[in-house]
Amino acid sequence: MSPDCGHRYERPGEYPVIVTAHWNIEWTATGGDGGTLTETRTTELVADLREAQVLNTR
Repeated sequence: MSPDCGHRYERPGEYPVIVTAHWNIEWTATGGDGGTLTETRTTELVADLREAQVLNTR
């Protein structure tokens, strides 16, 4: 399964989900200043998952 962080849901329905994003940002300025900024954001939601099909047309 791709991506490695994926999950396969076997049935349609509403599923609680927690999503977390981690950011590490290195920056420099023309004057020589710089540093590292770190940020973590988390949110909770209910994902309403339904059936989806992929059609390949040529």
